[in-house]
Amino acid sequence: PRDSSLLQLMNEAFKILSRITHSCNGAVRDMLFDDKGCVFISVFGAHSHEVNPCFDATVSAMRMENALKGLKLNRFSLGVSFGECFCGEVGPEVRSDYVVMGPEVNMAA
Repeated sequence: PRDSSLLQLMNEAFKILSRITHSCNGAVRDMLFDDKGCVFISVFGAHSHEVNPCFDATVSAMRMENALKGLKLNRFSLGVSFGECFCGEVGPEVRSDYVVMGPEVNMAA
């Protein structure tokens, strides 16, 4: 069925984007897939001592663009933003989540 081929394509895209993120010193924050589309969030510089997380994020976005085009995914957008934000665990111990939030995160979205 068409749905299974779409799911297979999204899984492949998420695998590729994860590899690109990690190869550019980033961390995968979230991967969401629903009836409205998909969202992939990467974070750079939050938990590393890399010299230039802005450069890493930009290179990652350029590689992601090429990879998504290679998968014939032509309707997508990429956002890169830089600045201070909150990164950390939120919520009770039984249901906590790692969040990245702030104006700069919203700007990239």
